[in-house]
Amino acid sequence: MSSQNVSAKNISEFVILGFDTVGHIPCVLQMCAFHLGVVMEMFAIAAMALDRLIAISNPLRYHSILITTHTVVIGVAVDGGPPV
Repeated sequence: MSSQNVSAKNISEFVILGFDTVGHIPCVLQMCAFHLGVVMEMFAIAAMALDRLIAISNPLRYHSILITTHTVVIGVAVDGGPPV
C-alpha cells in the first residue's frame, strides 16, 4: 500500500520534470521506507492473527485473556504505539 504513493510521486517527477536518474540517497530512503511499511504490515497481520487465535481457541475467556495491558503491549510491539 505505501509503495503506491511513493511510486506515483516518482513517476510524475520523471515525466513532468524530465529527470532521468535517481540519486543514491533518495533511492536508499525510498527503499527503507518501503521495507519499513512492509514489516509494519506483516506485524499488524500477525497481531490480528493472534487476536483471532485467542478468540477461536478460548471464546469464553477472550476478554479475560486480552485485557487492556496485553492489548497495549501487542500494539507497542506492532508499531511502537498504543492502539487507537
